[in-house]
Amino acid sequence: MDKSFLEFLSKKNQFSKILVLRSLAYIVIVLILVFFGRSILPEDDASVSLSQIYGVIAGVILVQFLFLFVDKQERNLFVLTVVDVCVATYIIKSTGASSSPFQVLLPLLSLVSSVLFTKRPYWIAAIFLILLLIPVSIGFRATVAGIAIGVIVTAFVGLYLRSNLEKTGFALSQTQAQQRRLESLQKAIMANIPSGLLSVDSRGQIIQANKIASQVMGVTEKDLVGQNLENFLPELNKLRAQLETRTSISDLFEPIANRRTISFKNQQGKELRLGYSLARLSSPDNHEILGTLILFQDLTDAINMEENLKLSEKLAAVGKLAAGIAHEIRNPLAGISGAAQLLEADHALTEENQKLLNIIQRESSRLDSLISEFLEFVRPSPPKQDPIQLPKIANQVLESLQVNPKWKALGCHVHMKTEESRDEALGDENRIAQVLLNLVLNAGQAGAKEVWLEVSEGTRVRVLDNGPGIPEDIQARIFEPFFTTKDRGTGLGLAIAYKTLEGVGASINIKSPVSEKFATGGTLFEIQFKKAGSHSREAA
Repeated sequence: MDKSFLEFLSKKNQFSKILVLRSLAYIVIVLILVFFGRSILPEDDASVSLSQIYGVIAGVILVQFLFLFVDKQERNLFVLTVVDVCVATYIIKSTGASSSPFQVLLPLLSLVSSVLFTKRPYWIAAIFLILLLIPVSIGFRATVAGIAIGVIVTAFVGLYLRSNLEKTGFALSQTQAQQRRLESLQKAIMANIPSGLLSVDSRGQIIQANKIASQVMGVTEKDLVGQNLENFLPELNKLRAQLETRTSISDLFEPIANRRTISFKNQQGKELRLGYSLARLSSPDNHEILGTLILFQDLTDAINMEENLKLSEKLAAVGKLAAGIAHEIRNPLAGISGAAQLLEADHALTEENQKLLNIIQRESSRLDSLISEFLEFVRPSPPKQDPIQLPKIANQVLESLQVNPKWKALGCHVHMKTEESRDEALGDENRIAQVLLNLVLNAGQAGAKEVWLEVSEGTRVRVLDNGPGIPEDIQARIFEPFFTTKDRGTGLGLAIAYKTLEGVGASINIKSPVSEKFATGGTLFEIQFKKAGSHSREAA
């Protein structure tokens, strides 16, 4: 069958069901005749009557399906009903007339006609035809009245049933439409809520998840539903179990650990910070626990921005203090240094006093250098916003390290990897080179023996080392001025690097330990620069 014919049949689906049921009814009659026909039909001509009945029934079943190709279905039903009444009359008359067990077919046809026909003329004509053919089927006997009454009663019973079916069908369609609207509304809420949402039953199995939740967790919605929450968010699963064990009704709507955050690594290996809220799902009638509703958001960027803002505020506060202190120290320091130089010209100084004078000059020079760095941090000149080639700068850093005595003394080896890219970063070439040099030197001074300097996409730089790592409790402070873990460090190197990158619109993130690379320890600094072309578009 071709596609158009299949589509045609699908439009006639309801009528086809009626024809199938009609065929089954005829098959039941045939089976009754097969098993009990000899005892039902008159003995003198039973075999001939059976053959005729079988032929009539077979013909009716075959011919009825031709009505599928006629559009007006109710008219087709009326024609088929007329055929059914005539066949029923023939069967009743052939199987003993007034003594035939098939007299029940006439009330049944009356009931079916009342249910099927929606147009009153068809129904009246069908009932009238049945009443008209009753005397033909059983003759003019006393049972005619009883069968006629049965036909009329079943006709009105059918009308009553059809009326109730229509009301029930209408109410059902209204309920289904309302249910579809509620389901559509629920799906719309689930799809458009700007947070990840998980519904978890009392066993900890996820029974519902929205698109945001699947995106944050790095899996599809199908992979989430049916899984245990322990497999994805073990910390929240413990809080869920704690929440569901509460028995006090006053605690029913009290959220536990509301809007706190947890660290989370999704299925794609990305480190995230999630803000979450838990609420118990319970029946409004008997407060039976149904499960837990979990809302969460990816707050990674917001937390990083907040930490950067706090750091910027600290740097600004330190900067104001530094500007005044630096000038106040530098003026007397110049006097001390000048006096020491004059004393050095005096040849009458003893050897011991000469050593003391050298100490004064050395420490004065060191203090002056510290103040110069401090002033550079506090009042840096505006960084350039030029297109720069990070692979070129990385090569310059490598060349500087090869002749740097401090680097040679560390016994550390640097590996460089650069990707070819047409994209250029936005920044100040000299200052960015100094930033990368400081990061690599810091890695070697922290105890690393291998350092990897990688440039990718033309705008991203990674400095990775296999050192002991940075403890989590001090990671948030490493960019603060004067914070250092070195014995003789000033604590300004990373602070100046951070401010330099901030000035050119670049971001720097730190990760330690680097568990996917090293069994223990390791530190990764990742710097993301702006593309050179994006700056001109923003200005426009």
